[in-house]
Formats: sequence, structure tokens, C-alpha cells
Amino acid sequence: MIEHSGTIVDTQPPDDEEPPVDDGPADDDEPVDDDDLPPPDDDDVRPVECVDQVIDASELPLSIEGVFEQGESRFQPSCVDSPSAEVTFSFTAPRAGSYVFDTLGSTFDTVLYALGPTCELPERACNDDISGGVTSQIGFGMAAGETTVIVLDSFGDTGEWGLQVSEGGLCPNEDLGSDPEVFLEGFLDNTQANSVVPSCAGAGPDIVYAWTPPFTGRWRISTAGSSFDTVLAVFSDDCLTELACNDDGPNDVSSVIDLDLEEGVPVAIAVDSFDVQSGFFQLSIFPN
Repeated sequence: MIEHSGTIVDTQPPDDEEPPVDDGPADDDEPVDDDDLPPPDDDDVRPVECVDQVIDASELPLSIEGVFEQGESRFQPSCVDSPSAEVTFSFTAPRAGSYVFDTLGSTFDTVLYALGPTCELPERACNDDISGGVTSQIGFGMAAGETTVIVLDSFGDTGEWGLQVSEGGLCPNEDLGSDPEVFLEGFLDNTQANSVVPSCAGAGPDIVYAWTPPFTGRWRISTAGSSFDTVLAVFSDDCLTELACNDDGPNDVSSVIDLDLEEGVPVAIAVDSFDVQSGFFQLSIFPN
């Protein structure tokens, strides 16, 4: 005989009731799986690890400033040998066109170059000194929404840097058609737009002509007879890829390029100046 003190409670639920279901911890206590998180808003997106600053391209032109300090060198430009640390900027083109980047106003000898959107090669442009100075300038065409990383480097110096970003002019500006021999005269005004920045030299405004070779062969492009120190460069027709560049020809400060071109494949020919000069120029194109 078993004696109980107190009341015996029947722990079996009635036949018409289901036992309670354990739903686990409350919502506030549940662990969150990262895969279940919503995608971040644009404001929450962080730049890739190699980028120090993201440039807001909503309003151009723009200028930003900072102080350059020494540290570990992460990249090596192709146009010079630099042992210095760098400052990197991510830039996304708000629309299709040409864009120009320069370090005018910096207090030390700068180097400027551009890499892919995650700082990868190939390098798309590199410049040490523009027109005999120690500041740098690069420029190239970009598609809408395309991203590049601009790298501001030095020769081991420290100081205050400035980076300017502006939209270039139309590229090309004028179509010369496909005549087998072209000769024209024009005037380069140093207040005009800057569409491209040739790799070999040249800073400031330029005039860019589209031209289509009428047959495959070797062509000579020359500014002989111009009244100032010219720079000549040939790009793909969208102004994105430089094919050749020349500052001074063999005899004077005019420029000459000999280049193999294919029939029907248009190119963009840029007439620039060495030191942001104005003056009359002559441009000739003929088989060589």
C-alpha cells in the first residue's frame, strides 16, 4: 500500500487535446543564419579591401585632398619604379564618356595610375610627370557603371596631395571618313575640353578625330608643320585603348606615328600639346 500526501495530478492530456508543441526559443533568441539575411542596401556596401576611399561621382568636376604618409607599398606602377606607399580610390563612371584624373596642387612628386575594379592588372594608364612638372595626369574612356581604382603614388616623399576628377570632352570630336590621304589644318585652344591623356606626354585640351583605314597596311600619321610642341596618340575608336603614342618626331617637336591598321577598323587620332599650349597644327595621314 502506497500512501501519498497531497493531491495526485493526472499528467495525461484529455483524449481531445494535443500535447503542447515546443516551438524552441522565442524569435528574439533564435540564431540568425547569414544566408537568411536580406541583401545589403547600397549604403551598406563596403569597398574592396585594397580601396582606401570611394569617390562620389554624382557631381563632377570634383577635388579631394589629403596628407600622404609613408607605409607599406602594395602596388608597383609600370611607368616608374616607386618604393612608396599609395592612396587608392574607387571610381565608378556615372555615364559613358572620357574621364581625367590629375594631382595638380600636390606638394610632392606624384605618380598616378589606374587598375581594375579590385586593384587587379592589367594597368589601364600610368603617368609620372606631366609636361616637365612633378604632378601627374591620366585620362581614358569608360562605359557607364564601369569601375576603376585610381592609385596615387610617390617617389618616397610625403606631403599634401590633391586629386581632381573631371569629365573629358566628346571622343572622338569629328569624323574624317576613310580617305586614303588626309591633310587638315586646325587650331588647338588650351581652353578646350580634355578628352584623353596620351601615355607618352601631353596634358590639357586635345582634339580627337575618328578615321577609318580604307585598306590594310602601314600608315603614317604626322603633325609636321605645326606651330607648337605637339603630342600625337592613336586609340581604339571608343577611346578606351591606346594603340600608339609619340611626343617628338626624329627631326623636331612635331609628332609622327607609323602604325599597321586594318581595313574598315576605325581608330581615334588625338592631337595634344606637350605643355597645355595653344596654336595652329597640321595633321596628315597617308600610306607608308
